[in-house]
Amino acid sequence: MANKVAHRVKQFCSDKNGKVTLAQSPNLPIVGWIVFKLISIPISNQPVKTGFESVATAFLFVWAYLEIVEGDSNFRRLLGVVIMILIVLNMFNI
Repeated sequence: MANKVAHRVKQFCSDKNGKVTLAQSPNLPIVGWIVFKLISIPISNQPVKTGFESVATAFLFVWAYLEIVEGDSNFRRLLGVVIMILIVLNMFNI
């Protein structure tokens, strides 16, 4: 039983070559999200801060979309879906 579960988890987290792909080096949308999020932290002018945070969120949304359509594993696709849902819910203050 435990062996079957472990096999399913490995299959869920593996790419087409059988390599486990939970994480990978950051790509441009993740770097953009980090940069704009960090820039927004010390800014006290609210409209400017909101602008930088919005750009950061846009980068994260692009990353989530790319994971959904091009993710190496089902885990990464699911992660993209979860992040995209959280972004949309946050936009509606839910």
